[in-house]
Amino acid sequence: MSNPEQSAEQPEDSPAWRADLALFAVAVMWGVNVPIIKRGVELIDRLAFNSLRLTLSAAVLGLLVLRERKKTPVQNRPWMQILFVAFLTGFVYQLTFVLGVPRTLSGNTALILSATPMWTALIAWLVGMDKLKPIAWAGLVVTCAGAGLIAFSPSETNLGGEYVTGNMLILLASVMWAVGSILSKPLFEYVTPTQLAFLSSVITLPAHYAVAGRTTIDAVQKISTDPSIFWLVAYSGLFSTGFAYALWNYGVRRVGPSHASIYQNFVPIIAITSGLFIVNEVPGGVQIPGGILILGGLILMRRGR
Repeated sequence: MSNPEQSAEQPEDSPAWRADLALFAVAVMWGVNVPIIKRGVELIDRLAFNSLRLTLSAAVLGLLVLRERKKTPVQNRPWMQILFVAFLTGFVYQLTFVLGVPRTLSGNTALILSATPMWTALIAWLVGMDKLKPIAWAGLVVTCAGAGLIAFSPSETNLGGEYVTGNMLILLASVMWAVGSILSKPLFEYVTPTQLAFLSSVITLPAHYAVAGRTTIDAVQKISTDPSIFWLVAYSGLFSTGFAYALWNYGVRRVGPSHASIYQNFVPIIAITSGLFIVNEVPGGVQIPGGILILGGLILMRRGR
């Protein structure tokens, strides 16, 4: 996720096209990650997959923290707030996300998550942290309509309503990330975004392993006999959750958050396209009108903020 507090300075020795390339690479990583996870949890337990990929992402984030070489006094950190943000973004978000992905279409997941800025803006307004102009309100309503159209529309091929259950879990994950993002803002006075992401990962890893239980051991045994599963876990943990974070912050620092946010609009398109090849998913009927409403509403919101 992006960090709106990053500087938009553009060093002379760093061409803008490199930042654009990095941001597009992140969009690809995030988009492909959805069907990758869906494929992975078909082969091993979803909770085990989650605990293993988050272990790899924590390792990458730890290396990024060391590379930053920015130290903040540990005793001055608001640990209770950090723990709460870690619980929301590192545990609840990740858990609802991985439980929701296999229960719905990859495109639904990406489109519902792309509406996260709507929840962030609405919650920030409710708690008095932000003001919304009329055009932003219009965008919020349009985005909400698009997200609702996708979330509450069962697929014609899934009359049991499992897609609705998956959509609801992804919707909950989106709201949890929005709340965590708002609560994270004051914490950046004490820690960097990378440090906070690393702390959230490390703090919540034991909980993920506890929830997964013995299934993690079973998954490791299965990976030892089928290396293809390892590459699915490695992609989701190392690239989508790990290196993508560094590339995103690099792009935001050089071209600014407003410019960088444009690339988030590519994520649903890439998720739908890659889902065709990785898990043989045909886009659902509501994805096109719902996606148009979500992306159109987000554009209005960004203009109004």
